[in-house]
Amino acid sequence: MFSSNAFARQDQDVQISAIPRELIDLPVAGTLGHGEYGLGLRIYPNGGVLSDLSVGVFNRLHAVLYYGGENLIGQGDVNWNPRLGVDLRLRIIDESFLFPGIAVGVNTQGYGGYIKAADRYAVKSRGLYVVGSRNYTAIIGDVGIHIGANASMEREDEDKDLNFFAGMNIGIKKFGEVLIEYDAAINDNEDLSEGSDKGYFNAGFRFFVSNNFQLTFHFKDLFENAKGKSYGREIRIEYRDSFLRW
Repeated sequence: MFSSNAFARQDQDVQISAIPRELIDLPVAGTLGHGEYGLGLRIYPNGGVLSDLSVGVFNRLHAVLYYGGENLIGQGDVNWNPRLGVDLRLRIIDESFLFPGIAVGVNTQGYGGYIKAADRYAVKSRGLYVVGSRNYTAIIGDVGIHIGANASMEREDEDKDLNFFAGMNIGIKKFGEVLIEYDAAINDNEDLSEGSDKGYFNAGFRFFVSNNFQLTFHFKDLFENAKGKSYGREIRIEYRDSFLRW
């Protein structure tokens, strides 16, 4: 359950939350615990690198800053993102026997390269969002189901529809978890949009390398929703710890 001590790991008297704060591109209702921080790095096609710094402000509130760009790995000029990306998430309801955990937030960081002419990322940022998460214990590990809606603020294509998304994480003991998500992308399916009305289906596997390190492999856009592009592959590395250990 998504509560202040759910899925916590005990390490030198400091609990490091093991709750995921995202699947691949999609948010969940989990947040970093008070005093926790994370450092992440996502490597994506076209030499792209996206870094992030996340901090648990309170047990129910966390903040994330993102920055990166395309062609950081390779030759030629770097296509830097035009601004810092931000994700602020507040869990307003803890998961209980009767109710899922529910979080609201705002996220200005899209994924893939930044498209200057359209003032957007290849995959639009969430913008304003709400997400509900429910977790179950299975023989192989914990299973999480996540459903949400969002309204992106990237609207130069005149597609302002409310969007919906859903996903799952399926734990495999202490080794890692399978990630599956579907972004309907109904706010990105007009003539001027990047999407072609199939939605973005992504899958991946997250390895729990240690109590602090996670290594995730992403397989993006398996339905080939992006116009003129095939599916992509990414790698994400995350280190998570607590300031309370210092």
